[in-house]
Amino acid sequence: MLRWNGETEAFSPRHEASTIELFFDLFFVANLATFTDYHAITNWDNFGSYIAFFAILWVSWFQITTFDVRFAADSVWERGCKVVHCLYFISIMLVGYKAEPSFVDPKIPDWVHQTLCFAMLINRAWLGIQYLVTTIYSTRPGHHPKDVVLPLAIQSGLFFLTGGVYGALAGTFHDRKGDIAGFYSAIYLTLTIELMATLGISMRWRKLSFRATHLNERLGLLGIIIIGEGVIGLTKTIINTMGRTGPDYLYYALIFCNVLILLFMWQLYYDNLPRYRFGTIKQQLWAALHFPMHLAILGVAEGTRQIILAYFAVEHEDLVLGDVTNACNTEHLDGTALSERLSKTIKSLKLDSSCPGRESLPFIYDQIALLGNSTGVCSAANITNPDNVAPGLGGVPRAFVDYISRATGGVVQSLNIEYIPEAEASGLAQSMSARKVVYNYYWGAILLLLACLTASALLAKEGHRLARMRTVSVVVRSGVVMTVAMLLMLGNLWKEFLRQFNGSPWVLPTVVFMFWVVALGDRYSKGRLQKKREEQAAGAASS
Repeated sequence: MLRWNGETEAFSPRHEASTIELFFDLFFVANLATFTDYHAITNWDNFGSYIAFFAILWVSWFQITTFDVRFAADSVWERGCKVVHCLYFISIMLVGYKAEPSFVDPKIPDWVHQTLCFAMLINRAWLGIQYLVTTIYSTRPGHHPKDVVLPLAIQSGLFFLTGGVYGALAGTFHDRKGDIAGFYSAIYLTLTIELMATLGISMRWRKLSFRATHLNERLGLLGIIIIGEGVIGLTKTIINTMGRTGPDYLYYALIFCNVLILLFMWQLYYDNLPRYRFGTIKQQLWAALHFPMHLAILGVAEGTRQIILAYFAVEHEDLVLGDVTNACNTEHLDGTALSERLSKTIKSLKLDSSCPGRESLPFIYDQIALLGNSTGVCSAANITNPDNVAPGLGGVPRAFVDYISRATGGVVQSLNIEYIPEAEASGLAQSMSARKVVYNYYWGAILLLLACLTASALLAKEGHRLARMRTVSVVVRSGVVMTVAMLLMLGNLWKEFLRQFNGSPWVLPTVVFMFWVVALGDRYSKGRLQKKREEQAAGAASS
């Protein structure tokens, strides 16, 4: 740690991140990528687990970063501390592979929860040691103002205390008798308390605030890393779609929309990223606002990918249903001809391109063999008998229900969408359920993102009297937010709208258009603001 700088009123004033800080961020994104791979957000349990795990990651990263930007200087001691924090994130990576923080899963072994507790214990205890070393260093004559000793000591004690809480929670698990709900509730309550305490201490003792630090840049770089997770998801989407059947103009267009959405998120954030001081308390609130903002960015990035996969699934499900309708209701195929026709359709889906898809194939072919060995299943008498027709499948005989369920379920599985047991839902039902979850959290994430971007821009605005020049930007954003809220409401109240709109390729172009409108509003407001400043500068120069 450097001496107190009276001119900048900071301990370690820096204007850019160090290379070791950027190296440390790699462990954050590695955790995020691993958890995303094993917990695709296609049901509400995974959605809750995603938020819960992200909270642990983000708050831990924030606590480490707020120490670094204020007190850290390049030294052997600080590099050693960084190694400890990197090892913490590696331990969390092991936990993320198995953990389901939002619901009780009896299959998860106790060591997962114990590893999480011990990792957080070591991490918080080490942060407590770092703050303790800083406290002791601050007591040396002539190095730092004495009024920082007490808040530093409080901060050190806080992390020793929360570390003790995490350690105590590890002892609650023995022979699967731990209260999972109470366990995670205690963890998130402790995370909330330590985050609020850190921000509160920096607000109460202004010399420990984030002034003259590069926290703005660190939070911005983390945002880039999270958007980068969306880029990784984009490459997976290309493989899952065009990797099977080759280039397709429609999917090229959807991928292009995905790129534009990521680009607009970057633009809307970085065009309003403050590069100046804007008040002690406001900066603390602005920093805390990045938790829901980063979560929303992640939700939009992952949701965009899932929207493309949902359309891909709908397209292939329609292919399965259409083929059955033609083969049975139109051509009245039977026996070997019917089984060969269905087998040809299944091969065209290329379900064997992924491991989950390959696992579904034997069950699908069992149903095809069963239908091929049936007599008169597609006869005119059978398909015109109301008692033999499956409801909601366009007049297809009931004998095809299991085949359609397994075939459409195989499509969903081949996209690595978590499979719902057959006792709970058919292939079509599970696909529709997954699409509804994706639709809700996707538009909810867009709503949250726009709200956070607007709030952060207003918090970071300079203290001039030209705030009214931003009125157009705020009005445009408000209009887009209301439109998003309306789409979210329609999707939940009108089932046919959800099926038609969410199953169409127009979802992503709609989002691109909304972000483009917001960007135009921002540009117009900034143009007016710049023009007014130039007029004031010219008036001041002439006088």
